Order: sequence, then C-alpha cells, then structure tokens
Amino acid sequence: MTVNTAKPLQQEMIDAMTRYSEAYHRIIWLKGVPEEVAQAHWDAAKQECAWARVFHRAAVMEAHQQGVCLVRAKLGGADLSNADLRGAVLVSADLEGADLRGADLRGADLREAVLRRANLTGADLRGADLTGAYLQEAGMCGAKLGNVDGPRTLLGGAFLRGATLDCADLREVYARGARFGECDLSNADLRGAVLGGACFCGSDAHATKLTGANFREAGLEGACFGRPSRLWYTERPRFEEARYTRETKWGGVPHDGAIFYGEPLEAAKEAQ
Repeated sequence: MTVNTAKPLQQEMIDAMTRYSEAYHRIIWLKGVPEEVAQAHWDAAKQECAWARVFHRAAVMEAHQQGVCLVRAKLGGADLSNADLRGAVLVSADLEGADLRGADLRGADLREAVLRRANLTGADLRGADLTGAYLQEAGMCGAKLGNVDGPRTLLGGAFLRGATLDCADLREVYARGARFGECDLSNADLRGAVLGGACFCGSDAHATKLTGANFREAGLEGACFGRPSRLWYTERPRFEEARYTRETKWGGVPHDGAIFYGEPLEAAKEAQ
C-alpha cells in the first residue's frame, strides 16, 4: 500500500499510529461492555481496526525506507510481521505487544525499546543493539540473536526456546524465569546475569562466560557447558538449588568454580 505523501511523512506516520491506537482501544473497550451495546459497534470497529492496522504498517515501512527517525515511536500492538527493518533506529520505541514474527531486524538499534509481550518468533536480530531493552514475557522462540549487544536487557519470563544466542553480549541481563530451552548459547557472555529460575534444558553453552552469573534454582537438565576457551573466575557463578541430571555436561567447569548446595557435583540428582 502506498502512503499518501501530500503531508510530511512524519505526520502521516503519526496519523496512522493515532488512528490504529484509537481503533485498537475501541475493540478492547467493546469487549468489556454489555453485549447489546457492543453488537451495534462491533463490526464497524473491527473493520476500522483492520484498515488502520494496514495503513499503520505501510506508514512505518515507508518511514524506515526513507530514513525517518523512529526514536520513541509509538508502535504498540503494530503488525510488523516479516517486515524489513534492517538497521532501523528504534531507540526507546514503544513496541509493546507488537507482532514482529519473522521480522528482519539485523543491525537494528533497539536500545531501551519497550518490547514487553511482543511476538518475535523467528525474527532475525543478529547484530542488533538491545542494550537496556524491555523484553519481559516476549515470545522469541527460534529467534536469531547471534552477536547481539544486550547488556542489562530485561528478559524476565521471556520465551526463547530454540533461539540462537551465539556470541551474544548478555552481561548483567535480568532473565529470571526465562525459557532458554534448547538454545545455542555458545561463546555468549553471561557475566553478572541474573538467571534465577530460568530453564536451560538441553541448551548448548560451550565457552560461555559465567563469571558472577546467578543460576539459583535454574533448570539445567541436559545442558552442556562444555569447555570454556577461557575460564578465570574472579567471582564464582552461583548454582544454589539448581536442578541438574546425569545428562548435564559440565566439561571444563571446575568444581571450585561453582557453588552447589546439597549433593556434591559427582552425584548429580534427577530433577523432580
């Protein structure tokens, strides 16, 4: 769909965002009113929301292609599935609940962007800057996150099953309760990360930097830490009450490099 450029593109994008936001919230409002009231407005509201969604998407794509700055853009709930947003500057943008399935965000600048509950399933974020981004409860299954800059990112409760995070900079991330099952974390940097209660079942963490990481109560069943290329612990990672099985491979992680409470490392217990 071609965006009307009679007005400045920035204004077109603002108009599109406003119209979509109004239509979206009208749908939400109708869900909470009596049925006889909602029925009279439901079809028109759905049609308006669908049209606004298409126009909104077109405006965002046109803005990106023309190099319009999207810093602090209001894109909450936007449909940007499979969108080409390579190199987009989305610093502090509001993308809460946005549909970014399959989107190409390689090299995008998403510093401090709000992506809570966004759907990033299968998205390509390789080389993106996620420093300080808000990704709580985001769906990121199968996403490509290799070489991302993501220090201090908030990933609490995020779903990352099958994602690739090789060589990712995840220093000091807060990922309590996140699901990293069957992820590729090889050569990632998890120094100082808060990973309490997170699931790493079946994940590959070869050569991952773990200094100061907190895995308290994490699920490590079948995880493979392999042999780090360099493992000098100035501050030991913590594994209090972490669950692990005989399939968990610690490789080169020394016994004195991690703190375990309960049974010793040699007698790995079956996870409950």
